[in-house]
Amino acid sequence: MSILLRLGCFSVLVLMLAACNEREGAETIASAERAVEVPDNFLRYLNDQQGAVLSTDWSAAYYRAVDPISNRTTLQDWKAANQFGQCDEEVHVVFRDAKDLGYGRNMRGCRHADGRVAIFVDNYVVRVQPSDPSNYGPINVEAAISEDRHHKQGTNAIEFTPIDPTDPDSDKVAKFFTFDQNGLRSVQADLDGRGNKPMPQPCLLCHGATLAAWDSAAIVASLAPWAEPGVEETLKSAKLNLLELESFDYSPYVSRYSRSQQEEPLRLLNRFILDTYQQSAARPLADPGHWSADFAVEVASKRYLDQPELLGQVYQDDSVPCGWRVNPSIDADCVGSVDLPSEPRQEGVDLLYKRVVEPNCIGCHSVRGSSAGERQGGDGNAINFSNYEKFIGYSDLIVDYVYHRGVMPLSLRNYEKFWADRCDGAPALLASFLPEFDRYDEQACVITPGLPVAKPGASRPVDTPVLLDASGSLFARDFQWQVLSLADPSAVVSLSSPSSSVTQFDASHEGDYVLRLTVSNLRGSHSEDVTLTVDNSLSPAPSQLTFADHVLPVLRDISYPGRVQRCTDCHSATAQLGGAYAGIPVVYDVDATVYAEVIERVDLDDPENSLLLRKPTRDQHGGGMLIDRSSADGMALYQMLINWIRNGADCGADPLICG
Repeated sequence: MSILLRLGCFSVLVLMLAACNEREGAETIASAERAVEVPDNFLRYLNDQQGAVLSTDWSAAYYRAVDPISNRTTLQDWKAANQFGQCDEEVHVVFRDAKDLGYGRNMRGCRHADGRVAIFVDNYVVRVQPSDPSNYGPINVEAAISEDRHHKQGTNAIEFTPIDPTDPDSDKVAKFFTFDQNGLRSVQADLDGRGNKPMPQPCLLCHGATLAAWDSAAIVASLAPWAEPGVEETLKSAKLNLLELESFDYSPYVSRYSRSQQEEPLRLLNRFILDTYQQSAARPLADPGHWSADFAVEVASKRYLDQPELLGQVYQDDSVPCGWRVNPSIDADCVGSVDLPSEPRQEGVDLLYKRVVEPNCIGCHSVRGSSAGERQGGDGNAINFSNYEKFIGYSDLIVDYVYHRGVMPLSLRNYEKFWADRCDGAPALLASFLPEFDRYDEQACVITPGLPVAKPGASRPVDTPVLLDASGSLFARDFQWQVLSLADPSAVVSLSSPSSSVTQFDASHEGDYVLRLTVSNLRGSHSEDVTLTVDNSLSPAPSQLTFADHVLPVLRDISYPGRVQRCTDCHSATAQLGGAYAGIPVVYDVDATVYAEVIERVDLDDPENSLLLRKPTRDQHGGGMLIDRSSADGMALYQMLINWIRNGADCGADPLICG
């Protein structure tokens, strides 16, 4: 392209930016924006009981924990606290993050000799039309280059600094800050055109953090908030994400901000981030949620031709980790890898990685999980997706989260890109690896999320009358319950509200009753059956189940039937002190906190999706499968836990446990 043509194109972009400035000045965007016609599931915490985590109270407590002396309440103060201008290494890049939020990003990074790292990014969005996806298009990188304040969305900042500000030798942790257009720290922001969300929780979700449902008021009032219960785990579990160069758009008009001209500064930023991984991995194993950085380090090194320090190499777009190669045993760079399969994997797993997993999953998942499960071998800590076997072990959840719920990929632009081609693109390729996948339309294309999914609850013993709650059904507008079979031909049954999500079922005889729930919306309908075994002699009755009397023994009693071992064999303060179980982020042996730990892992809206049930019933649990539902005792235990949750997950009356 000639110089004159490049200048002409750039001039057009400048005029477009100016026109957008005028339009924004003439409109009240907030009142005019139209609703986006898909569920607002993006960047949300999936198991947030009563909104304890996604709240501005939580945000205020987080900022108190990471800034207890209040010297980071503005962007300028944050830069001063992190000594920008006095860095041992400083980097500046501009690009558009085409995969994540579509912003033009003007990013600066700082690294100090003592290992402190700080990175901030000014985000730019040119609003072409209210709530229009084109708002997040390529023009945003030009706004970022020109630093046009009319289009500045705000600033995100991350620092890797000591957890205890009074002790420079304390462990460094990643701390996240959100600043508005005027540089003032904010507890909420509109990231994707869908309205404000509490901040920085959405950032933490994609940066590997475990978000504890802590006591926000106690943290705000504390003189040492970083030491309050739940805070250390949250702070130490967050990481910086590696920059994926192939997922960015670069300016075609300003050569300084082309990819080739920014390859070196982007490499330096990735080296800063890799350094934080190595510092985090060096923490004691007993630290809460201790993270194994091995896979994230491997991803980084493969992208730079196996140079762990990222020195003197160009980013490799086509790199594939050893755990995702068809036959890594024949590759010299995979010698000694823990991810070598006993025989070659099925054809196409490397393609699955490059077209689906890397662009949609690895950025977040490679920094998740704890090292405790991974040290047990097998599928433990599978959430980091370090190999094909770990990833495909979650086939059922992949179908549920990606194709049923539509909550993965997690961010909005990523979600849109994933679903851009449902016939031959990423959704179809991923589906081809999922056993018994059946969500295809008449053109053999994968069906997008939005079809209703009926969730009547698990089959279980009940006493009558029993309240049936299907409000966890997905995308359901209309409900219909019906009784398909009776325990006895003479049995009399009733459903109080057969066309509601919640209905009361009663029956005159004990025995098995098969009920069908059908849910529908404008796109279609779906039915699911559930078997209720009426037994009015159950002791205790499902409605009388309490945590203190009936669930806690499952966690602690060595002789409890239906469970391979007690949970506290691993999930205890003693087990955290050292050895194979050190660093497990949950403890069930402290009376004052055990109920809070458990209730964080309970999903009252969709009980069967509770971590308390999902973890011990699958191989991906770090301790292996502890509740085997193929055995009578295992199924009875599972059903007891389901009944406890479905009856409100009551704690009980024990003052030591329930307060």
